[in-house]
Amino acid sequence: YSSFKNFLISGKYFEAKLAEEEKEASDSLLFGSIFHASILDKDELDKYMPFDPVDKRTKAGKEEWEKLQNEATENNKTLVPREIYESALNIQLTPIAQSILDQSDNICEHSVIWDFGDIACKSKIDIFNPTTGVLTDVKTTRDLANFERAINSNRYYLQLAFYDLALKACGYEVSQWKILAVENTAPYDSTVFTLAPEYMDFAKSLIEVQLKRFAFQRDFAGFKGLSEESEIVCALPNY
Repeated sequence: YSSFKNFLISGKYFEAKLAEEEKEASDSLLFGSIFHASILDKDELDKYMPFDPVDKRTKAGKEEWEKLQNEATENNKTLVPREIYESALNIQLTPIAQSILDQSDNICEHSVIWDFGDIACKSKIDIFNPTTGVLTDVKTTRDLANFERAINSNRYYLQLAFYDLALKACGYEVSQWKILAVENTAPYDSTVFTLAPEYMDFAKSLIEVQLKRFAFQRDFAGFKGLSEESEIVCALPNY
């Protein structure tokens, strides 16, 4: 899904991102990755190398930074400021959030290889419980109070719909769609958002349309820009 979500912006954006070199992860992304690993796959924590602050303005600081970079490269690790690393590891989830993780039969951090027509797809699903049918994605955010708006603006509902299709291809039925959201800044609050069935019915229909649109542009029309044939009209937002 990490590649396909670029197509949801535009075909040209998807094509450009395929050729783009991987960028250095931001502090927010590092926090999210470490938190994911801490609750879903602790073996992944070995990929990270925490470090204390280094003053790269001084000669000694520059030498120390170069030494850290070389050590990380030699050991195939990602450097992460110790403050971020420890903050992500020490999150205390609220009871409602912890209850998601405490469910027996949870399958965590599982990659699913599946096909939509002749489109080869891959989904890495955070949490799915085959007994209850509950699908949960884990997200970190700077603003938990307004995260419901982020679900819409970042189209997280389409990500859940994509995962739903992946599980359906494997013979599973999803009964509930949830997002466990955690703040990546103090006070590091957390809660769970459940997406309504009618919301997800819309999302699943839309993701299927987008997958078919992807196949058409890939095979016949070529990847298109955001809006090549008409202007974009901006209406008064609901909020």
